[in-house]
Amino acid sequence: MENHINLALAALNAVSILFILQISIGIVPLFQSSLSRDRAEKINMLVADLSQGVLVSTFFYFLLVKLPENTKAKKVKALISPKLSTIARDMEISIHYLIQRYGLEAEDTTRIRRDQLSVISGLEGAPMNFSYQIIGKDGRVIPFGTGAKTDIQHFEQERVFAGRLIDEILALPHIADEDNGLVDLLPRLRDCDFNSVVRVFSQYGKAVSSPEFSAYLYEYWSLYSRLRKAIGPGACISSVKSPE
Repeated sequence: MENHINLALAALNAVSILFILQISIGIVPLFQSSLSRDRAEKINMLVADLSQGVLVSTFFYFLLVKLPENTKAKKVKALISPKLSTIARDMEISIHYLIQRYGLEAEDTTRIRRDQLSVISGLEGAPMNFSYQIIGKDGRVIPFGTGAKTDIQHFEQERVFAGRLIDEILALPHIADEDNGLVDLLPRLRDCDFNSVVRVFSQYGKAVSSPEFSAYLYEYWSLYSRLRKAIGPGACISSVKSPE
């Protein structure tokens, strides 16, 4: 929407400048027909005044509206970027775990086919003991691991933590001004079927399966892909390997 407005303003201002140049320099009279010269000049002056009005209005629009909005948007982005990166990182770790646990052939976490997830019908409730490593901005390889917590515990902790971060983001003033679909994406991510199923699974604490689990998981992955596309690539996981 914002891009459409900017394009419309750019086109309108270009036409206005053209009108002003034509009238001022007098290369081509804008209105030539059976009209008298006096009337044609009055029309030309009216067009020139309107064109100047467009230019002045656009100037004050950018000065009084656009610049303050951009400043607010930068402040909001600075506040939400770390939270969004944390959510995306945790989701990426979980997806890497599933790729390794079930032997999925996927080198890129943003390129997984739906049929690949069909082999996953639930969570096992068994210790994960999942090791992974992240490359820091300085190039250092930093090892991490989930420890012995179960996959159900892991996904439930992720669900609760991500939900809290999303609520904090949506509570920020001017968050609705974000124009990259985050206002629509974040509630869908928080309330997706996968997270609802994980919440139910956590009440049992043991292996649970569902016929629709792979479909829920695919939705979860799709929302992760949308989030990663919205915030851009991060320094997140570089490689994942099982402990020897």
